[in-house]
Amino acid sequence: MTEIQNIAYSMLELTDSIVKRKIKNSVVIALYDRLVLPFFHRQIQSTSDQEIKQSLQLAYDKLRPLFEKKQMKEMIDEGNRLSGFKLQDYGLLKKEGDYF
Repeated sequence: MTEIQNIAYSMLELTDSIVKRKIKNSVVIALYDRLVLPFFHRQIQSTSDQEIKQSLQLAYDKLRPLFEKKQMKEMIDEGNRLSGFKLQDYGLLKKEGDYF
């Protein structure tokens, strides 16, 4: 298995954990585990690294702005911790400080 395929499997595992938390029906879970996941695994194995790279690049391009906002919030939180007061209380960076 290539490094690119490992990245694709990691993304599948992340998505799988979200999906499985939402499924309550045991029959659906069984079908999902026996049909859907093996299908996804086979598709990743049979797809060329170049195609996977293109898909991963699209995912990165879509997710990058979200993670940049998350990084900004973490920097604001660190600044708040170091300064002893919240910048948001003074009207500074309020919107950026309210990110997930």
